[in-house]
Order: sequence, then structure tokens, then C-alpha cells
Amino acid sequence: LPADSLSLPALRAAAKQLGIHVFDRLGYQCAQTNLGTGEGRAQLRHVLDKKKMFRRNINFLRREAPVKLERIRSALGAREALPEFYEAHVARFLATQRISNLVRSERRNFLAELAERLAETDSFVLTRLMVGNQAVAWTYGFQFERSLFWYQPTFDSRVEEHSPGYCLLSQMIIEACDEPALDVVDLGLGAEGYKERFANASRETRN
Repeated sequence: LPADSLSLPALRAAAKQLGIHVFDRLGYQCAQTNLGTGEGRAQLRHVLDKKKMFRRNINFLRREAPVKLERIRSALGAREALPEFYEAHVARFLATQRISNLVRSERRNFLAELAERLAETDSFVLTRLMVGNQAVAWTYGFQFERSLFWYQPTFDSRVEEHSPGYCLLSQMIIEACDEPALDVVDLGLGAEGYKERFANASRETRN
């Protein structure tokens, strides 16, 4: 649970009434990109857009075909797009001699049903980096209470040398800077090194 979640004091209070103990420990320091306000957003957008790694790779992709970010939020869109996401995730893990959790039908069914249910409240978002009509990077995520959540990403290993995942996250944050309804891009659990390139804040979780 997030350390600032109202569930933690509620659990402690309920446990005290029942005469039982609650044990919790640090889970993660979760990287976040705080979008800021006004001039701060414009500066963040400018810095990300001008980073050499982003410009070099996004310009290469643009030479192949027009590049755009696409957000899928509907249940129908999810049903159509998720199989390609699953396939890319499994292939990406195999390329690094690992086994994706999406080889399990239970996991795929879970993500499919979660997308269906959260689409009803406009909280689901599958973001794709498109090069022409071809998706080269994806992230299965959520949008809730002014936060855009980066949950399960993957990319097409065939274009790995052009950092499609990095380009996807960069473009997501750049575009989020122009959305008044968003304050934070939450990079989720895990201390992957790439997240530190984008983080300017963090949020503690407790197990």
C-alpha cells in the first residue's frame, strides 16, 4: 500500500479493536515525475524533448513513418489491442532468456478483465508508440485522480537499438505536461535504472 494511503490507519485501527497486531515494512520508493505547474511544466517538456537520446531515436523512427502516441481507453479497443501487447511482452522476455508472466492464460485473462472493468470508469489506458500503423512500444496502465500510472510496459525487440520504450515514456511525459487533468506520472513499483532518468519525486509503499 502507498504509505500515505488511508487504508493503513484504517487497518491499524481495526486491528487494535480486534486485539491483533499489524506488521508493516518498507516496500519500495516508487519513482514519480511531478509535472509541476505553469512554467515548470513547460521547462520539463522542453528538457525531455531536447534530450539527445530521445531526439536521436525518435528522429530515426520518424524517418521510417510518422510517429505518434496512441491511448486506448475503451473495452473494445483493449480487446483488439491486448493480444499484440501480450505477444510483444512474451517475445521481449524470450529475447533476454526469461519467461514472461503473460505466457500464463490466467495472467492474460486477469489483464483483459481488469481492462474491461476499469474502462467503465475511464481509468484504464493502454498507451502505444506508433510508427505509422505499427506499434513498437506499449504500456498497460491506469489514469486515476490526476495520476497517470506506468504499470506493465514492453516493446518490439526488433527495434530495440532505437530505444522504443524510452521514447514511449518520454513522449508520455511530454504530452502529460499539456494535460491540466494530470499532476503526476507514477512510474510504479520497482527500482529499474531507466526510471531514475525521469524521476523528480518518489512515493513510499509499505508491505
